[in-house]
Amino acid sequence: MIDDAFSRVFAAEQLSNARGISVFRFLGVSGMLAVLTAFQLADPDLINVRFGLLIPYWVVAAVVMAVSLRSQRGARACRSSPRARACRSW
Repeated sequence: MIDDAFSRVFAAEQLSNARGISVFRFLGVSGMLAVLTAFQLADPDLINVRFGLLIPYWVVAAVVMAVSLRSQRGARACRSSPRARACRSW
């Protein structure tokens, strides 16, 4: 009985952490893109920004965040799938 209660609480904590990590990842990438865009607009010669890899990563982070926040199944998949590299934390 204690093992069942512990398993439920542990699973709930893992889901909460997976959701928090996905939100944190999206906000971090969004902030980085905002700063780089501001630098690019202020002085294009100051820093050479290549958005070719950042924009797709931002889109993937947004999709992962939306899926993990919308459903427990999506958050569980992002937490436990060894092949879902976009879902794992950095």
